[in-house]
Amino acid sequence: GYASNETPEFMPLPIILAHKLMKRRNELRKTGIIPYLRPDAKSQVSVEYENGKPIRVDSVVFGTQHDEDVSLETIKKDIIEKIIKPVCGNWIDEKTKYFINPTGKFVIGGPAGDSGVTGRKIILDTYGG
Repeated sequence: GYASNETPEFMPLPIILAHKLMKRRNELRKTGIIPYLRPDAKSQVSVEYENGKPIRVDSVVFGTQHDEDVSLETIKKDIIEKIIKPVCGNWIDEKTKYFINPTGKFVIGGPAGDSGVTGRKIILDTYGG
């Protein structure tokens, strides 16, 4: 990122929100509040700007490793209600789009899950779209 006056951290809002999503996710995983979460995860937040100022979160991409026996619907509900809404707060609205584990199950994580030349993880690893 780069220095910006958008946030108290002097970083652009999209990267700060993405970092805070991962921090909250890690807290909920370690405390057992969401017990099926596994270590690997990534997020991307796209923010709409007007006249150079952030006005709303347009979309959130959130990929999280999880236990094999958890339904995608449970994961989506928990991630939106327990992580995204508390972190993004007033930046989200009825038009915000959520992409939670958009490629389906994410059971194998870490280097074993990201090896190969498919580039399937690249878009989630960028700092903004």
